[in-house]
Amino acid sequence: MHTAARLLMRWRLAASALLVALLVAPAWQLGANADVPKFGETLPLAIKFFEAQMSGEVPAWSYATQTHEWAEHGAWRSNSHLQDGQPSYELKGGWYAGHIKNTQTIAASASVLAFAGLTWETTFKGEGLYLELLRNVDWAAQYIEKCSVTGNKFVAQVGDHFTEEAYWGGPERAPYSLVKYSSGWRPVYTIDLEAKCDGADVLSEAVAALAGAGLLHLKASSPDTARGNALIEKAKQLWAVTKDINAV
Repeated sequence: MHTAARLLMRWRLAASALLVALLVAPAWQLGANADVPKFGETLPLAIKFFEAQMSGEVPAWSYATQTHEWAEHGAWRSNSHLQDGQPSYELKGGWYAGHIKNTQTIAASASVLAFAGLTWETTFKGEGLYLELLRNVDWAAQYIEKCSVTGNKFVAQVGDHFTEEAYWGGPERAPYSLVKYSSGWRPVYTIDLEAKCDGADVLSEAVAALAGAGLLHLKASSPDTARGNALIEKAKQLWAVTKDINAV
């Protein structure tokens, strides 16, 4: 199977697993048996998967940056690929799939998480997980905002599949180079928004993720109205371009 297909399948499986957990969660909550798993014990594990995939300046609230009793050497994640996009753009952040940052898979995952939070809002808040969900979705939204690098270009991917497969270490120690096809080469692939000839799949997912993140902010117990409205407005602007593109 092609590398790109494997990476996309990996993310879709993760998103599907989260949805399955969410769909069966209400039944778990209603179970009288003390041995039945609780929603509040299960969902955080799904969210922590995304925290382990963080690229850029990993925040202190990420589970992967904290020290745990079972982790012999402490936290296993720290800052990585801070040069992404240079010298033309600033593209730190986002989530990894391998060491690639594919905007479609990041946006698809973020939109699924946002959909879950909006659909089961009461449950998330009741379990004290709404903020944890919101900050993970917003982390993805911040990166997607950066992908609008200019008025006529949108970043679809950072990194090269062949170069990525040649390095098997952690992203924190990955080589970095601007030299084409060299070890550590991380090219930036963009969609030409003016041409309107392809990219509908990437852009549509980005619109959904931005809108979902904005709505999560507006529905929070302490809503960040400015941030929520800004994300929704960005989603509208991107959709105004996306709706006229008929190819992926």
